[in-house]
Amino acid sequence: MDDLSDPFASVKDSAPDARLITGGRYRLPQRDGSPKPYGWMRVSNLVSAYADQYALRQWEQRQMMRAIRTSRELYTELLEAGEAELDDPVWDEAFLERCKRIAGGSAGADHGNRRHDAVEGLHRGEDTAPYPSETRRMLALYQSTLARHGLTPLPGMQERRVLVEELQVIGTLDNIVNDLVADLKTQRRFWTFLEIGAQLACYAHGDAMWDPAAGVWVDMPPVRQDVALVLWMPRGGTTVDVFEVDIVAGWETAKRAYEVVQDRSTAKRGRAWLRPAPPVTETERYAAMFAGVDSFREGRLLVDECKGKGLWSPVLADAAELAVARLSKNVVG
Repeated sequence: MDDLSDPFASVKDSAPDARLITGGRYRLPQRDGSPKPYGWMRVSNLVSAYADQYALRQWEQRQMMRAIRTSRELYTELLEAGEAELDDPVWDEAFLERCKRIAGGSAGADHGNRRHDAVEGLHRGEDTAPYPSETRRMLALYQSTLARHGLTPLPGMQERRVLVEELQVIGTLDNIVNDLVADLKTQRRFWTFLEIGAQLACYAHGDAMWDPAAGVWVDMPPVRQDVALVLWMPRGGTTVDVFEVDIVAGWETAKRAYEVVQDRSTAKRGRAWLRPAPPVTETERYAAMFAGVDSFREGRLLVDECKGKGLWSPVLADAAELAVARLSKNVVG
């Protein structure tokens, strides 16, 4: 039996990219191959510590209202949802995502994903003929923009997972051109480069890149850590522009974001303790009751109750006097 061949001897486990992200975290090992407890935070989640959450939630609320107004199915589902569903954050988020999709709020993200896929395919040397004419036109402009700026993409350096051990995060790097980290952006306008600078700075300070074929971390090529590029291909635009981004400042932002994330994490374990105090005395309880009486009759009954229990004292007499003064102000005439 020992002479029989082992069919598993020469077969390697498949790379874990199929389950790369679960629960919003990267499930990749540490550089030494050991498991990473609880996974790695995503770079996008880290830098979102600087996001304008108020504006984001307002936008999401508008998308939800638009969707519910136009979709009877969503409206009925919301009316029929029980308290268990409404108190379930998973149900809430799923409902919100459906609302955004129906209201068209996810159109920008969907467009960006398609454009990223097309650019990645271009770098792999795939034929662009199957793409729609608009996509082919923008890819041609993208290529000419790179050539005009003397930018040459490094082969195999597109859509790579980058590990930043100092900040305990992993992110997906769009591209490396020459010795610069480059990121493709497709939104129609930029509100701020604060988060973008932090994001690109993380990639530039990466310690390693994930090799999905071998299932191991490999060295990251040296890149500049003072400036990175944003290649802007806006939806509905007619040009591809290039922005230089200050990632020296971006790295400081990223480190502060990490401090905020760590601070929030430790705060969940509690930073306040109940200070035990002596129980409320009967005198305190009746003094509070005098503060709450709404009529002279109620006050007289309360005085009789205090005297009947042997609690009447100067403290309660003062409380009763304050109650009389308060009630007297409300007497008309």
